Amino acid sequence: MYANALLNFIHSCPCPAVALRTVEDRLTVAGYKKADETAAATLGVGKYYFTRGGASLIAVCIPEAPKRLVIAAAHTDSPALRVKMGAGRVGAYVTVPVEKYGGLIPYSWFDRPLSVAGCVMVKAEGGFEERLVNVDRPLCVIPNPGLYAPNNQSTGATFNMAKDMLPLLSIGGGENDLLEAVAEAGGFSPENILSHDLILYAYDKGTVLGKNEELLCAPRLDDLACAFAATEAFLTAEETDTLQVLALFDHEEVGSSTERGADSDFLSRILSPFLSRGGQSFMESSLLVSADNAHAVHPNHPELSDSRETPLMGSGIALKWSASHSYTTDARSAAIFSTICAKAAVPIQTYQNRADIRGGSTLGSIADTHLGIPAVDIGIPQLAMHAAVETCARGDVTAMVNALRASLEAKITKTENGYKIG
Repeated sequence: MYANALLNFIHSCPCPAVALRTVEDRLTVAGYKKADETAAATLGVGKYYFTRGGASLIAVCIPEAPKRLVIAAAHTDSPALRVKMGAGRVGAYVTVPVEKYGGLIPYSWFDRPLSVAGCVMVKAEGGFEERLVNVDRPLCVIPNPGLYAPNNQSTGATFNMAKDMLPLLSIGGGENDLLEAVAEAGGFSPENILSHDLILYAYDKGTVLGKNEELLCAPRLDDLACAFAATEAFLTAEETDTLQVLALFDHEEVGSSTERGADSDFLSRILSPFLSRGGQSFMESSLLVSADNAHAVHPNHPELSDSRETPLMGSGIALKWSASHSYTTDARSAAIFSTICAKAAVPIQTYQNRADIRGGSTLGSIADTHLGIPAVDIGIPQLAMHAAVETCARGDVTAMVNALRASLEAKITKTENGYKIG
């Protein structure tokens, strides 16, 4: 149902800043007004959104006398290659110096078309302006060292980011070639560039595949698939007496501890006034749903998973657990979310790492330390997480949209001995 819309969203969102602008446009069309986060405590009934740092966004649909709040949260960033200042040269070859952003899988980036996008600070009268740029065409490639080299990927050797991962940009050009391409796409002079926050991204266009067209293969499924699903659910959810919230954060892949990450005061600054006015019952009747993809059972390496606790693609979304609470799910929040999904006929599966293999983490447990409400971590099961191109089942994308919409619409009420889910 959502396959083509998701693939178009991913291709049009090569970096967090562009993703934020894309979601902003959808919110504006739906009647949401941009607001100053310092005024959040004074806002009345209505539809508003807030941005921070050019890549994180919070949108709220405020009803009269809200009884609870439900948050659909995801992140806008993915593992990528961050462009360093300057350029390099090997003979006639011009290369791009890069460094790793997030936990990318290096060998998956070889021999595929790459492009560049991000924010550029450009000189202007009296100071500078911020420009958002996407070159939006194949621009460079990281050539495989080849079978004759001792460190090719078939040997399983590690790669040196400073030596093996330099993208080839041009032959016989100048060291300013990258900034010239960026400036041309942005409509300004390269001499006016003061600084930039650019990334190289996999330019591959996502595709539907499988005998029954049941699979999606695309870059940045982690976590643009969930960002897409959260946005879709938020904009199509029926309005109730719940304060409905969409939260999209940047910098999850590098720990969230930035001014616009989930560990910042961004979310609490917007929502704390409602939590404090609502009291304990309001807090306990609320829910944070953190959506970030999960590892599916691998068809070639099922031994890497706990066969009892790892989801299959195409069998529903994953409810994620961890004894270390790197996933925020606990018995209470799992029961709330499972009941919501059962009522909405959304299939869910359990995800836990194999006990002897360390797992990842998400923004859920980080964000909830600033709120203190019931919270769950969920995800779309996928293969090749953090590779340049990843794979998931198209049916699970639909399940994620439906689960998040049902959560936003749910009337969660704390009772004396438990919960009522309406």
